[in-house]
Amino acid sequence: MAAEALVSVSTGVMNSVLEKLATLMGEEYTKHKSMQREVAFLKDELSSIDAVLKKLENMEEELDPQTREWKNQVMEMAFHIEDCIDDFMHESGEDSNRGGVGFVGKIAQYINALRTRHQFANQIQQLKTWVKDVSERRKRMITKLKMPEPTHTDEVQDLIDSIREYIREKKVLFHH
Repeated sequence: MAAEALVSVSTGVMNSVLEKLATLMGEEYTKHKSMQREVAFLKDELSSIDAVLKKLENMEEELDPQTREWKNQVMEMAFHIEDCIDDFMHESGEDSNRGGVGFVGKIAQYINALRTRHQFANQIQQLKTWVKDVSERRKRMITKLKMPEPTHTDEVQDLIDSIREYIREKKVLFHH
């Protein structure tokens, strides 16, 4: 039961993060095209990770320790991303209320907004690297854990190769 709650929490957090990333993409928060691309990358990659989490919901009892650890890392990452987005949205809202009236106040407000966007852009880069690492780690785990099983076509090909070898041997015997 606790394991199911953990999966539900992780998918719930992921859904919240995906909604906030969608908001970031649609709002004036990301005026720069490069930041929009980075946020779009995070959203796409996290959507893929979320799909894996949803598949794991029904398999909680069968999960190996590596997969459980990966899920914990995803949840930690999702909480951190959500905190970064919340901080940025809060700071951006405060930036519009900062500064005084007149020219100097507007310049101070503009500088604060630039500083906030720059800090967020740096955080987005770090988050992007983290998301890539978690995604790659999962791919490596899957590759290491799955052994290719022979398929029906492999067996048929083996049979065909055996028949060819048998025929070659018979031809050599008959021609000499």
